[in-house]
Amino acid sequence: MKTLLTLFIAAIAAAFAFPLTAGAAPSMLGTWDVPCCNGAYHFTMRITGETGDSFSGIMINQATGLQDSEVRGRQTGDGVAFDRTGSWGAQHWTARLVVEGSRLRMAGGRWSGTGSSPSLSPEFSGVQTSGGGPRSDASASPAPAGQSLAGDWELYCCGDTHHWTLRISREGGGTFSGDLLDLNTGRPESQVSGRTDGAHIAFDRTGPGLLQHWTAALVGAGRQQKMTDGRWDGTGSDMGFPLDFHAERPGAATAAAPPVAPPPARPPARPPTRPDVYAGGGHNAVSAPSVTIYEAWNSAGCGFTDSAALPLGEPVRLDRIQLWFNWRAGETSAPFVLLKDGVQIAQGQLSRGDCDPYQAAWCNAEADIGIRRLAPGDYTVQVAIARVCQNAGSNGRGFIRAWGAAD
Repeated sequence: MKTLLTLFIAAIAAAFAFPLTAGAAPSMLGTWDVPCCNGAYHFTMRITGETGDSFSGIMINQATGLQDSEVRGRQTGDGVAFDRTGSWGAQHWTARLVVEGSRLRMAGGRWSGTGSSPSLSPEFSGVQTSGGGPRSDASASPAPAGQSLAGDWELYCCGDTHHWTLRISREGGGTFSGDLLDLNTGRPESQVSGRTDGAHIAFDRTGPGLLQHWTAALVGAGRQQKMTDGRWDGTGSDMGFPLDFHAERPGAATAAAPPVAPPPARPPARPPTRPDVYAGGGHNAVSAPSVTIYEAWNSAGCGFTDSAALPLGEPVRLDRIQLWFNWRAGETSAPFVLLKDGVQIAQGQLSRGDCDPYQAAWCNAEADIGIRRLAPGDYTVQVAIARVCQNAGSNGRGFIRAWGAAD
């Protein structure tokens, strides 16, 4: 009975798996699971570009989770051949292609090149775990008016704590590529490549030590085009950030919507509420009233950083600090450390203070310090997550106010 059941299952599987035939051209695009070398290695291959029979993408070593090579190849009848290259060298991989439902499988794979040896099996296989389906026509006409992805997008990520310009510079046949630009420098800080079917979008973000996969719904047209309900995973997804994102064309927001992350013209400067005393050496002593001893603040829009510089030109008593901070919903405190020349000298908790009346996430982050004497030098207030406001007006440094008195 067991033998008959096994044969029946095998027959069903065979009915839905068949070699490529003339005219059949399923897409290589998507994610592939690629075991190799009799289990010695295991890769994730992501194919993000496809033109005609040619394709390109990356390979990720599953043991480290990091991209270790690029792949470029082509379908050849019922087979596939690609070159895998990296700083370690180059290899040539070939296999037969088998159709299983709407996806592909690589069978009978062999590789050669850097790393080959009598002790290492040259065999591999591959299963397309996402993507697949009909391949886009390489000669497809340009996207209909208003549906092109090309150009700049304002992309907000991670509970709106991160903000980039996404610049898509190349597209065709349902695929695209471009860069994410640092808002402070206007320079690319990572690359993107992906595909769209007109209703959904998926792309990989890559850079040195960086590999992330982003997906979203695509709605609207022209200047009102948006990416919504976005999710991402990969490098950095274990650091406590929300894994959401959304994007829109510049100027697509309605006039009634406030701009992203500007502080009010003059955020409330609440002076210290504690008595004008300082503590040190196990005793309290009457001191001079608190005054502003340092301020880096302005009314322009914000980028993000995880620290604020506090340069002191003379000995001071430090009573209180205040940062301009993007708080998550329900969050009321955040840990910080005070550093001098990179060495921690104090730590504590920042408390949520007065907020922008139009953007509830932007509020003061305040802490009583009570350090009797700080010598002149360069100090830094460091927080765990990059949600402190910074911009060109603050020379890329975090917004901070400090109160105390000359010592």
